Amino acid sequence: MVMNGWKETWPVVGDVRGLGPMMLAEFVRDRATKEPSTPDETLQIVRQAVANGVVVMRAGLYSNGLRLLPPLTMPEDMLREGLGAIGRAIETVSTRFAAASV
Repeated sequence: MVMNGWKETWPVVGDVRGLGPMMLAEFVRDRATKEPSTPDETLQIVRQAVANGVVVMRAGLYSNGLRLLPPLTMPEDMLREGLGAIGRAIETVSTRFAAASV
């Protein structure tokens, strides 16, 4: 699954969970302590995803998640294109986080 690959690729993705098309990527500051990303940090990923052409929303108790609920009738190529745009958003923002912490 594409979203599980995000967890393997970027340490900022602390968890991926959900059932069927309703999935959530949860963002963390530290995967070991599971300290949640701040709502503003998550909002940066949301804004970058929108800039990449995909509208997403924050979710979760700490507003540190990105919830997806694509329509069941969405063509697979369109779904993969959207997930790719979100992945690029995570990569862009996580690279900024890494540069800021150095």
